[in-house]
Amino acid sequence: MGSNQVSVSTSAAAAGHKPVLQDEAIAALVPRAGGRYIDGTFGGGGHTRELLAASAPDGIVLALDADPSAIARAEALRAESGLGARLIPVQSNFADLAEVATHQALAPSTACCLTLDSHRSSSIRRSVAVLSGCGPVDMRVDATAGCPGVSCLFVPEAGW
Repeated sequence: MGSNQVSVSTSAAAAGHKPVLQDEAIAALVPRAGGRYIDGTFGGGGHTRELLAASAPDGIVLALDADPSAIARAEALRAESGLGARLIPVQSNFADLAEVATHQALAPSTACCLTLDSHRSSSIRRSVAVLSGCGPVDMRVDATAGCPGVSCLFVPEAGW
């Protein structure tokens, strides 16, 4: 596949991943060739793939995610699709979006998508849903930052 195209249905970066309200979100952003976009929570890459396809041949997507596994998926998408500089994966929280966008020389008027990733919610240890007997609870997006959720849940005075 050439550098001006991206597959929106066959990417191994997140097989089977389709974001909720994907069509509506992309339509609201009105992507165009040469546009600059930010996917603030790359996750499975559904919005990014659609934005890249709709902004071909030279649109750019800055893909942020605090989760290292999501950034690995973004790197895989960039490599397998031959996107080169059209896809810029950065491991960062979207709270740092302005700083990252400035560093990447993207205009502040860039359109942005922010969503919760189904990859995180499907993992028992990383989910906001807690089931007993499933191991320690760790609700962090980036498991290398901060402390796991279980340390916040343990209250010695209460006995739990």
